[in-house]
Amino acid sequence: MIHTTSINQEVTTAGAKKRTPLTFVPGHIFQGKITKLFPNHLASLSINGMQVTARLEAALTAGGRYWFEVQEGSGLPKLKVIDNQGRTGQGSPPPVNEQLIRQLGLPQNTAINALLDQLAVKQLALPKHALKEAAQLLTTLNKYDRQTVDLVHLLIQKNLPLSEEAVRAVQAFQKETGVNQQIQQVIQLAQSAEYASHPSVEKLVSALKQFNAQTEFGQTKQPVLHLLQQLVHPSATAEQREAAKMLLTRLGLIDTKETIDGFIHRFHQIMLNQQQTSSEVRPLLPPQLTNQVVQLQPREAMQHILGSLSNLPQGEKGSLELLFQRLNGSQKALDIEGGLRHLVSQQLPANERSMLQSALYHSVSPAITDAKSGFGSHLQNVAALLGLHYESEIARHVQQTNVNELSHQERLKGMLMQLEQSLPLPVREKVTEMIQRITGSQLMAQEQQGPLQQVLMQLPLVLGSYQTDVTLQWEARRQEDGSLDPNHCRILFYLELETLGELIVDMQIQNRVISLTVFNEGDKPSRLIDLLLPTLHDALDGFDYKLTTLTWKNINEYSHNKVQSHHESAYKQRVDYQGVDIRI
Repeated sequence: MIHTTSINQEVTTAGAKKRTPLTFVPGHIFQGKITKLFPNHLASLSINGMQVTARLEAALTAGGRYWFEVQEGSGLPKLKVIDNQGRTGQGSPPPVNEQLIRQLGLPQNTAINALLDQLAVKQLALPKHALKEAAQLLTTLNKYDRQTVDLVHLLIQKNLPLSEEAVRAVQAFQKETGVNQQIQQVIQLAQSAEYASHPSVEKLVSALKQFNAQTEFGQTKQPVLHLLQQLVHPSATAEQREAAKMLLTRLGLIDTKETIDGFIHRFHQIMLNQQQTSSEVRPLLPPQLTNQVVQLQPREAMQHILGSLSNLPQGEKGSLELLFQRLNGSQKALDIEGGLRHLVSQQLPANERSMLQSALYHSVSPAITDAKSGFGSHLQNVAALLGLHYESEIARHVQQTNVNELSHQERLKGMLMQLEQSLPLPVREKVTEMIQRITGSQLMAQEQQGPLQQVLMQLPLVLGSYQTDVTLQWEARRQEDGSLDPNHCRILFYLELETLGELIVDMQIQNRVISLTVFNEGDKPSRLIDLLLPTLHDALDGFDYKLTTLTWKNINEYSHNKVQSHHESAYKQRVDYQGVDIRI
């Protein structure tokens, strides 16, 4: 199982783990190993698992590990040996690096030793000028463990400020608890009897609930309602009504010998009969509609009733389940969800299959399937609401530039910062953690990897009544206007769904042609995919994209494939150079 923690740590440290082609940056310090000596003062040098050929201008020993500094200059990269007492043998270098520390003019303390030890063990490179600043930060934090040193190195790699605030923000981002879960924890604590009446707490709870409502993406509806509507819909053909009837029969809502007209009459009687219908169902009808239904014929009444039921919030499942139970004539709840899953897995006649596909399509709001104002636009809005652009919006506001859409005070981060100091201590601590996580998201959002730009974003998401977080990682070239190239890119989605559980989608785009790989613990739902693929094709056509392949793999293969690809990448980079690559 791949948890949020490992995903966050994986994507935030990807730059440190990736074995990219060697780049020698003047002023960087790193450790390498002389693996072989050759005639004519040539040697093979191992740096971070890659082999390069070096011309030696210093006396070095085969098997020795040395500290090097990249020198300024043109032509071949030139490395200066800082520590000329190369260490041989296996294992990590000793914890003390006296000569190196002396030559670099660094203070002799625990922080410097911890930093140099990790640079050596992990074959990392750091700018010489950053070593002292990084050591000072470790001393301030009073932490010298591997995780903290790695985190400081990550800040340096991403050109982020070496500060306690940055460390706490990235640590918060790497934790398993997502923004959605943090929001629920804050609301639960704030609504406890001890804090509920506090003025700032009341403002906090109101703002968080409003944020949850704004991050909700499309109401989902019960597919069975669409099947019921087809029985009485004026434009439905006889074939469509018959297909809907057969599916409802398979679900146990219509008797095998019952006609469509007979079922409509029975539905009408159930809704109007107070003795047979629980009081929990009757109030679903608006008061003005209740009197109308009594006077309408069964078919027209059923149309009105189903129209009213279709607008129910997703949380009102209990009332619908009770209605389905009455239609089935059972004394216990009917497993409609299980019945639908069973239908999806069956080999159905073409007309029933088409009707089931239509029911699934209409079970989501139009916003979800709309090509122009769908999921992508919603995520952009959530990012703005969360406050991922909060500081830049304030800057534009201060410059009296027109800030589009919401004012900066309405962003979640801004609101939390305004209320933070006025909250009771336990609530304030939770809010501080949430602010740190949002700041961590901002810090980790972008990274340049050669010509490619990587964008990482984790956003809260409400799907119907299910609350989760989605992590997205883009990799593409930047265009002249600053945007990512939508024709050639890769997008990774990490999220947890209510039924499918943990899900990773790897989408690769070349010339607007898409190949999808889905990673999940469950078996491939082939028939469900077949039912939904036409909708996916239509939606992508609206964006002028074409889907060519969709592959389903076990989620355990995801980590294995990542490791395998790294090994293959490293192997390909171990080339036999012709000539000399560097001078030492």
